[in-house]
Amino acid sequence: MKLWSKEALSIGGIYCVLSTPFLVLQTPITEKIGLFLFSIFIICMLLLYWPKFSLYIENKIKKFPNISYYLISIGWIPYFVIIGIICFIFLAAAFAWADDTIEKAGNIFNAICTWGAPVSLGIAYIRARTTR
Repeated sequence: MKLWSKEALSIGGIYCVLSTPFLVLQTPITEKIGLFLFSIFIICMLLLYWPKFSLYIENKIKKFPNISYYLISIGWIPYFVIIGIICFIFLAAAFAWADDTIEKAGNIFNAICTWGAPVSLGIAYIRARTTR
């Protein structure tokens, strides 16, 4: 079985880059575009099980190594958000948290998402410069 970590993270990075402008603008059309991009992201995650698609993504990573390095560095964010929201909902329902506990947990989750991208890009920049 092949591990598709680079391919999955690059798909996540592409989704992050494409969806960020539409998530910043809060209009009905940009929300529909964001939902469309999210559905394409989910479809691409499922298409990784198809060998030709994963090989295509792998070839693009090899063809564009510099940009792929940065896309892979921020590719964890959509997966973290999806898994985090699901876990957050289940934990809040299972433990019947108080409002202040939910707010604190949400603030921690938001801080990780907000500060995670610049830290990841900074680490990617340092590693890219030191490995050359």
